[in-house]
Amino acid sequence: MDGNTTRGAQMSREIVFEKIRAALGHKGNVDAQRAAATAQRLRNPPRHIIPSRVKQSQAELVALFKENLRQHAADVLEAERREDIPLIVSRFLDANGITGPVRIGNEPAFQDLHWDRTKGFEAVSGPARAGDTIAMSAAMGGVAETGTLMLASSADNPATLAFLPDTHLVVVFEKTIVGPFEDALDILRAHYGRGELPRSVNFITAPSRTGDIGGKIVLGAHGPRRLAVIIVKAQETAL
Repeated sequence: MDGNTTRGAQMSREIVFEKIRAALGHKGNVDAQRAAATAQRLRNPPRHIIPSRVKQSQAELVALFKENLRQHAADVLEAERREDIPLIVSRFLDANGITGPVRIGNEPAFQDLHWDRTKGFEAVSGPARAGDTIAMSAAMGGVAETGTLMLASSADNPATLAFLPDTHLVVVFEKTIVGPFEDALDILRAHYGRGELPRSVNFITAPSRTGDIGGKIVLGAHGPRRLAVIIVKAQETAL
């Protein structure tokens, strides 16, 4: 293809693009317009249609969150204070015949708890490893709309805790339970600041499951087969 042919193709393409821009109502410096629109959208993220069922009081949102979790085969546990977490975990594991150490990452909200006062298991730090059967994560928030937990990965709260062990315990503070997903993302932005995000954000709604094999639901196909959510009532947050 010679130079004249190349220039002709480029001109023809630009003519087509100009017609598309005109049809869309774009005039002038389109790149500048797009940059301005993008900046405005980042400054003020648009709110989508919010279901009426989550336009409720905080107490009603917490009740809806619990109901959705139970419908999705998650165990719902409650703790009055953060200090009660080891006892709640011990009782849950004992009641379900689950044994082994509990991997708790390096989450500060877990490290200073009195794990040594609870019989039957020990808490170990660090990311999940092969052979771990129980892990515990801290959720940044809970979404009442669907009964979903929002977990941000970090060195303190490794994503491996949510995928490798067979039993996954998640602590969420009642104060951080919100109605729609948009409000949960506001919590994320407020914590990290605009323009900054963790390496990964995992939204967990239920134990791992699949229906691909023979049309039958199988738990634990891609991750934990049991999910237990500990809701702490105290007016504080884990992170």
